[in-house]
Amino acid sequence: MDVHNDSITIVVPPADRQAPSRVERLPNERPKPRKCLDRLARNGELQTCYEASGAGYVLHLTAARW
Repeated sequence: MDVHNDSITIVVPPADRQAPSRVERLPNERPKPRKCLDRLARNGELQTCYEASGAGYVLHLTAARW
């Protein structure tokens, strides 16, 4: 996850390929990343990471309440 003040880009790298299977750029609005991650979690367990920045810290606090 690449987090910016106005957008969040989510890249899904599958285990069996070198190229991402999915890239989504979402507005950085609270319900958007959660809906996307909930949808992706239907396919199995998710492990996430994000770019360390001030904007990512806010995302971390939001995710902790999910």
